[in-house]
Amino acid sequence: MKKFILLILSLINTAVTAAFIAVNPNKVLPSHFGVNGNADAYASKGALLLVPCILVVFSIAFAIYAAIKENDESYKSYKKYAERCIGAIFVFLLVIFWVMQVMVLQNASNMGNLFFPLISITMGCMFAFINNLMPKIKQNSTLGFKTRATLRSKTVWKKVHRFAAYLGVIGGITVVFLGVISLFATGIANVLFFISLIIILASAIIPAIYGEIIYSKEKKSKVNVE
Repeated sequence: MKKFILLILSLINTAVTAAFIAVNPNKVLPSHFGVNGNADAYASKGALLLVPCILVVFSIAFAIYAAIKENDESYKSYKKYAERCIGAIFVFLLVIFWVMQVMVLQNASNMGNLFFPLISITMGCMFAFINNLMPKIKQNSTLGFKTRATLRSKTVWKKVHRFAAYLGVIGGITVVFLGVISLFATGIANVLFFISLIIILASAIIPAIYGEIIYSKEKKSKVNVE
């Protein structure tokens, strides 16, 4: 049943969206916002249903994957962490969707001052939550930092995921902090959001580089022993 929860939620979300669209008096609504935050493209309000359908497809894909892997012993070892990670991503996408949806349904010509702060805060919470799970995930080829180094050495896998947890949680909290600041420093909200993206990207790349470094040292030490 668990594997269908997100699908059920995404279908409810689509139905609620359809209801809001149906009662909205505007026939045409903003469909895209430029880098300056201003609406630069419009479409019929029915086109808005395409967005919640993304969450439906996302949920179907996870349900199919979970059903295929249900009897896989390797999957069982990290199943609950996979479900939590997917759940966190789903919530993040849902928040983005409704922040955008509220603006669009109001026929807003500008994204306003809340978009970047809310996305940063939600993104930071999601990133910190997911990375906090990393040390608990056993070596596998699906979830976690899957590089040549981590897949060839259990020791490297453990060290990389422990390091990623510290770095990711700190990075996530920093992004949340920047999001809160941007609520008040609206003039530089887009700059702080860009910095947040760099922090998230760095927190995802650095552990992989760290893994290659310690794996290289591990190989050298084995050669020297032999």
